[in-house]
Amino acid sequence: MLVLLLLAAGAAAGEAPPPAPARARAASKGAAITISADRLEVDRKAHTATYAGNVVARDSTLTILADRMEFTFDEAMQEVQRVRATGHVRIAEQGGREATADAATYFAREEKVRLEGNARAWQEENVVTGTTMTLYLREDRHVVEGEGDARVHAVIYPRREAGGAPKP
Repeated sequence: MLVLLLLAAGAAAGEAPPPAPARARAASKGAAITISADRLEVDRKAHTATYAGNVVARDSTLTILADRMEFTFDEAMQEVQRVRATGHVRIAEQGGREATADAATYFAREEKVRLEGNARAWQEENVVTGTTMTLYLREDRHVVEGEGDARVHAVIYPRREAGGAPKP
């Protein structure tokens, strides 16, 4: 849903060309994946690439902003295993869906995204908030959790037709 770029951008983070699946995904969209930041550090021994400072990751349909993004790769630095975005995370998808959180983590094997700390997702006037949101992409399932006094909160408006009547 909102964080498909985390998978694609992670593959583009290494110094070597991205693996075939990431290239195919980017080519099928017809657009390059770009990441800009104040600093990039690649540590091949630790299998990481870290972008820091005003990070902007973008493709033709999605933009992710964060203070820092760390990509963890397999030993060959070819496949992304995990992507962690921290600090003022904001995800905006073409079509008006957006989300914010203190941190977001994408787990490649599980095809799971976890938004942590003040998680909020919205489209138009519809909004869902919670302490954490876990998006199970493969299953098209989402879990929103509160913690302590911070309960899950949702405001959902029915879809309307042009004349103002609710859509069936």
